[in-house]
Amino acid sequence: DLPLDKIAALGISFDGATPRTFNALRGGTRFEQVVDGIKALRAKVPDLNLYLAMTVSRVNMTELATLVELAASLKIGSVYFSRMISYMSHTHAFQMGEEDIAVCRKALSEAMDRAKSLGVVIGSHMILGDANANAVLVDQKVILSEYEKISISLPEKLPYKKNIEVLQSLEKELRRTCGA
Repeated sequence: DLPLDKIAALGISFDGATPRTFNALRGGTRFEQVVDGIKALRAKVPDLNLYLAMTVSRVNMTELATLVELAASLKIGSVYFSRMISYMSHTHAFQMGEEDIAVCRKALSEAMDRAKSLGVVIGSHMILGDANANAVLVDQKVILSEYEKISISLPEKLPYKKNIEVLQSLEKELRRTCGA
């Protein structure tokens, strides 16, 4: 086991606040498994400072308040939002364009209101005034549908074994660093 008593905070990347979005964006990982893992961790270490981190894109920008609600239900006191910056051509369509800024501002405002009522702290690194318009605008549901098609085939395309080896190596380093 990891020496959780020596960890000050643990962030969990959670890019979809609904099973459909999460599963599409996180190909190979399932929403329910991560939620169950968080519940188990919370039960084991109730005072551990957990936070959720979402990279906000066209696909999930309307789910900010839902993520705040999920965090509160999991007894997680902080949520952090960062805007997606795409450097790869295959993810460019997910990046917010100028046309998305008003929708994202409204979603962030709703999330902040919801967070205040639930006692969740929001940290945001989103600058919403400088979006680069995408050459082709695609409806959010179309993007999500296409991403789901891609994520279904990901296990054959991605070197998951290598990812597991990297995670195991990081875990060993964390144990060594924490003195366990």
